[in-house]
Amino acid sequence: MYKKILCPVDLEINCANALEHAFYLANMSGGEITVIHANPDVLSDDEEVMVRVSLEEFHQKEKECVKTALKKIEALLQYGKIPEYSKSVVHHTKIIPSHRSEVQALLNYAEDHDYDLIVIRAHTHSKAYEMLIGGVAEKIVRHASCPVLVVRGD
Repeated sequence: MYKKILCPVDLEINCANALEHAFYLANMSGGEITVIHANPDVLSDDEEVMVRVSLEEFHQKEKECVKTALKKIEALLQYGKIPEYSKSVVHHTKIIPSHRSEVQALLNYAEDHDYDLIVIRAHTHSKAYEMLIGGVAEKIVRHASCPVLVVRGD
């Protein structure tokens, strides 16, 4: 049923719950998973405004951020709660630039690559935070063009 599953991660150990569910579903349906992280901008607002870094420094910072994110994802996959029987599930790791909108970057990627399902972890924020800013998972649920499974991040 779900041949292509997208599992966005924020590089926290709590997202292991979402990974566990994604691997279970992929194992049951013979699907594959893309574990994805929307990398935030590598330059701070000050650096961007002042343009104090050279293009070479920018690319170096970007490479370092991607390298760090990939290491964290591999650690999650290795030490997370992924059942042993699911270890044979085909999975890919992808880092995409977020250009200040993590949600839009993830939604665009899911739609552009025809994913059947998005499995995402819900953060537990205060009610005030949710009302003012809204959560990534909530925005994904509201705007995704495919089904979304939201997993509690306990």
